[in-house]
Amino acid sequence: MDEIEAILDGRNGERLALLVGNTATGKTVIACQLGRKFQSDRYHVFHLRLDSVIRFADIWNDMLATSAIGEVLFILEDCHLNSDIARGK
Repeated sequence: MDEIEAILDGRNGERLALLVGNTATGKTVIACQLGRKFQSDRYHVFHLRLDSVIRFADIWNDMLATSAIGEVLFILEDCHLNSDIARGK
């Protein structure tokens, strides 16, 4: 958890964390714990499960609009279910 927090708060120069693992290994639990921790630190936390009906363009503009509201943490789950999201298109 400390390693992930270091990534997310920029201590290591990065602002991106990717949790990968097999089914039922705790990725969502960790993501939710991080979300609660950052929310208590006054971050705006958005948790989105990506599926095949969400287009990257639909969420990208919304994500950009949040930059005006301060510190933001996006938790994007199941990117593999949407090939456009997984490829950043």
